[in-house]
Amino acid sequence: MAATPSLPMKALRLLPLAGLAALLTAGAAATQEGGGILLSFGIEQRFSWADNAGLVIPSEGDSFRADTRLSFGFVSETPRDRLTLNVSGALRGEDRTGGGFDFGLDSPAADLGYTRSGATSSFTTTAFLRETNLDDGLILSEGEGGESPVLVFEDGTARTKGGRLAYNWGEGAPFGGTVRTGLTDTDYIGTTDPDLVGNRTTTAGVTLRFRVNEVTEASVNIDHRRYDETGAAPVEDSTTVSVGLNRTLPRGSLSGNIAATRDEDGTRTSFSFGRRIELPNGSLSADLGLTEAANGGTNLTGALAWRQELVRGGLSARLSRAVTNDTNNDETLITALSLGLTQELTPRMGLNMGASWTRREDVATDSVTDSASLDAALGYALTEDWNLNVGASHRLKDEDGVGRADSNSVFLSVGRRFEWRP
Repeated sequence: MAATPSLPMKALRLLPLAGLAALLTAGAAATQEGGGILLSFGIEQRFSWADNAGLVIPSEGDSFRADTRLSFGFVSETPRDRLTLNVSGALRGEDRTGGGFDFGLDSPAADLGYTRSGATSSFTTTAFLRETNLDDGLILSEGEGGESPVLVFEDGTARTKGGRLAYNWGEGAPFGGTVRTGLTDTDYIGTTDPDLVGNRTTTAGVTLRFRVNEVTEASVNIDHRRYDETGAAPVEDSTTVSVGLNRTLPRGSLSGNIAATRDEDGTRTSFSFGRRIELPNGSLSADLGLTEAANGGTNLTGALAWRQELVRGGLSARLSRAVTNDTNNDETLITALSLGLTQELTPRMGLNMGASWTRREDVATDSVTDSASLDAALGYALTEDWNLNVGASHRLKDEDGVGRADSNSVFLSVGRRFEWRP
């Protein structure tokens, strides 16, 4: 089964180091009630140092970066229409070898969105153009069809552009649905991983929702995906059909889902059920499932997540196991554990800490890659508008046949964000 590739055909985005309060992000906040126009502007100056930032063997040595990031957001909203535009980018100066700074534009991004809402329906369209530096650290490959995130380490740049269209009807009614389509072009620049190949992914799908009774809702999803890899043939087509059921309980919910994905190599099926429980000041959720590949192999999947709100902060933990397939239909088992803590120390100071561990097991070769990170950041409000952030991080990667690589980093940033309504 030429199942969904685990890297090339997924949209990439940066995973911020746990607790790095990147206060100035592209995008505007919601406008005031009643609509109107809202403009937002952000500026941040960030300095960072790291040893072996690319997690390579042998170590590539120390690197120092200075980033000046600017962002602009525009929102125009009426009772029925919402138009948004977000633009951001940074001027980066970087010295990796001690031979002087190289300057360039880093991670430029632009997103345009429009939503038209009716009494029980809505139409949404979005367009985007982004560049992501893959050597900035942890990269999240967003899974399709419920797949879990994949953490990778790679030099180079990923450039993505595309758009989405969606129409919803029957919102809040006993019967409704969604029709959607999308197109994403991805190019990789300066990368060495042979699995990172330029590609185009086209998707189209429909979802039908049925209210069985006051507390139970059923859904049917049909999605088709066409994956066209640059310089490769033939084009890969796959179709996924899934049926889900969700029941609301007094303190949570119970859900079940069965899905089948078919392409030229066969059919992959999966079944899962989940339970979510609302706790005092928190929640606990568990999912358990089975996935059977086209070759007959069966794997157990699942996830356990816990969240607890504290008096002035919060705790979270998540353990998951998932199965993905690459372009050669090789299965990869992914086990991930993450822990997080946020704590307000004073009315003007906050602490964020996080730890994560991921194991990737290649079923065909029995090779294992372990990745882990430990992060801490402290944020301080200098004034009502200006914020100071400092933090440190330790990362490691241990790959069979390659060895273990470590990296330490620290950062300091100062920035502000302000809004204006003309």
